[in-house]
Amino acid sequence: MTLVENGDKVQLSFEGKLEDGHVFYKNNDANSSIIIGKHQIFPTLENNIVGMKIGETKTVTLEAKDAFGEYNEELLMSIPKEHIHLDGNTTVGNKIVIDLSEGKKIKGVIVEAASDIVTVDFNHPFAGRKVTVTFTVLSIEKYDLQ
Repeated sequence: MTLVENGDKVQLSFEGKLEDGHVFYKNNDANSSIIIGKHQIFPTLENNIVGMKIGETKTVTLEAKDAFGEYNEELLMSIPKEHIHLDGNTTVGNKIVIDLSEGKKIKGVIVEAASDIVTVDFNHPFAGRKVTVTFTVLSIEKYDLQ
């Protein structure tokens, strides 16, 4: 019987849910694969996949720190409207993207809007929340991590 080891290419079906039952991701086909040891998913999930066999299913609940991170109040920022390009789109709940240096971008959500300032939350939308992931190993293939 083949068990998942570090370096294997593993095809998975999986479903991620928030504590309230909201499904934030679901994949039931064999088109989703990861390579164990390349850190393509949360480390806690990757560690739970090691040792599984084809057809085996597990459900793992991740604390916020092991999933999308703790909610960070420092990522809640008030920005003068003149410093960002909003095209007049300052409605609470609207998503914005701010261009940083070297082509990097940061995404946020407007959580408060005044006449001259907007407050933007740059946390991941699921920051601070536990998630439960159920996954099934569909196939295991040896892969060279080199």
